Amino acid sequence: MCSSTHNQVADLRRVASDKDYVIDYLEKHYKLFDAHAVDLNKIGNVINFLGKEGIILPQKETALYDYIGLHKKCGLYLYVDPLDPEIEGYEKVN
Repeated sequence: MCSSTHNQVADLRRVASDKDYVIDYLEKHYKLFDAHAVDLNKIGNVINFLGKEGIILPQKETALYDYIGLHKKCGLYLYVDPLDPEIEGYEKVN
């Protein structure tokens, strides 16, 4: 079991496409601004969405799926780290 690991998936400040659409989608479908996602299917779906939107490159998407495979027994969660105060609802979830 892993004692601790961290992997940044994407930096939403660098979204080249419609940033509001991406943020709204992540909030509406996954509630990532309200709580951590702990369901592996939800985490995989978010990664898939980010890949389809071109926010993460295919190589990064593949690496993230490998990461999930290696660490799923350790317990995974996905959250939004509010680095950008312009993102509405940016208060950090503990």
